[in-house]
Amino acid sequence: MLSANSKYIITITGLNHLIVHAGMLILPAIFLTLITEFNTDIITLGKITMFSSFVFGLGAIPTGFLEKHTGSRTLLLICQTGIFISGLLAFNSKSLDQLMLSLILLGLFCSMYHPAGLTMISKRIKQTGRAMGYHGMAGNLGLAFGPLLASWFILSYNWRFAYLTISVISLLLLFATLVLIPARQHIQDIDEEFTVKKTDMPSLMIYYLILILVGFTFSGFTTFLPTHFSNFSDGLLMNVKSIAKGGFLTSLVLLGGMIGQWVAGRMGDKFDKKILLSVIFIFNIPLILMVGYTENYLLL
Repeated sequence: MLSANSKYIITITGLNHLIVHAGMLILPAIFLTLITEFNTDIITLGKITMFSSFVFGLGAIPTGFLEKHTGSRTLLLICQTGIFISGLLAFNSKSLDQLMLSLILLGLFCSMYHPAGLTMISKRIKQTGRAMGYHGMAGNLGLAFGPLLASWFILSYNWRFAYLTISVISLLLLFATLVLIPARQHIQDIDEEFTVKKTDMPSLMIYYLILILVGFTFSGFTTFLPTHFSNFSDGLLMNVKSIAKGGFLTSLVLLGGMIGQWVAGRMGDKFDKKILLSVIFIFNIPLILMVGYTENYLLL
């Protein structure tokens, strides 16, 4: 049974995981709005997304090394503070350059989350598998929440409030972390129970290469899917503005990832993970190709 402290950690890290992925996917859902507001084009916005995503990945490398010296709680607090500040900057941006700077900062501070959050779960919670499952589902919910949040504010107020929402939630999580999660010196890491085995470096390098290629594919998919839906879904949600429709439909698609997390988590315990990973890639190839040649219900 999960202890009270474990429940606090799962809740706070899960919500943090949610807003990290939601914050990174607000921009693709507002491409068409920004094209009009800042008199720009989709290529420029794609480059801004690329810069933000690049630091989102790059920043995780030094963060992983820093964790050993500062502890996961301190990194989590820095991450939450940075998301709060960069979200406010995005909310108040008056030009495309200001928005780009704030989103690069957002990507940088969001990059600190995974080394901090995953390490905290693995070191402080004994039921690691169960906790990681909840954590992964929260991340997928965040992937769906970002475009949905952006679309809702496009229809009701202004796209800027999507970033303000992320900023406020991060501030609340900051206070919750300070109050509910004890500092490092007050806890005993559970990973002392495990012996360290020699790392299989060739296999690790191959796996890193796979992650790079998967990340490239996933980033391209999530960056341009809202705009693609806006342009090729005239037969769906006909009473909704095309810009908002793109965000809503993208959120629906990404919610499917929660099912995938649940199914893959259980299959991974029963089948060889290398074979399972290969099968997943094989099934994805025709589906990704079909995205470029379908519309309306079949595209969805």
